[in-house]
Amino acid sequence: MDKHENGSGADGSEVMRQANFQAVIEEGKLRIEELAEEARAIQKEHYNWHIRENAPRKPREKGRLVVFVRERKGGLEISWSSFRFLKPEGAVKSTVRNKHLIKGRNHKYRPRTLTIHAKDWEIDHVLEIEDRLAEIRAEYSHVRNMMTSAKLAMKFAAKRPVPKRSKKLAIEEEVE
Repeated sequence: MDKHENGSGADGSEVMRQANFQAVIEEGKLRIEELAEEARAIQKEHYNWHIRENAPRKPREKGRLVVFVRERKGGLEISWSSFRFLKPEGAVKSTVRNKHLIKGRNHKYRPRTLTIHAKDWEIDHVLEIEDRLAEIRAEYSHVRNMMTSAKLAMKFAAKRPVPKRSKKLAIEEEVE
């Protein structure tokens, strides 16, 4: 058996180090997928509530806040948008115009921003949904930072030579 095959020696240690960093990155990708699923479930809950509550209301009383969740380039975007219907003069159909709301600090939309765009009857629900989404955004941010750190560590580790292990340390590892 070659030194490189069993993970001992300089090249074997390098492969194991790279594999450890890669495992962290893969675990991060899986967690982002789980967070996206959780965010989509909250989005669907808000959408169903929005439809149910808007149905009996007159057009001017209807709520116009919606949540968007999308995965893009390995990332996760969760945002609020306010929409309205526009019917140009002479047009047969109305068009929808979305206004993306600006997010505040700490992965959360400011309550003031949401209350300005929400109707009185939907404010409590929208703020409760935003609190849940803010927790997902915060965790997502930490997971992305972890993945970025692992990629940088992998890059710098590849540049540095792996020190040779002492015979005593190698014997201890074989015993375990």
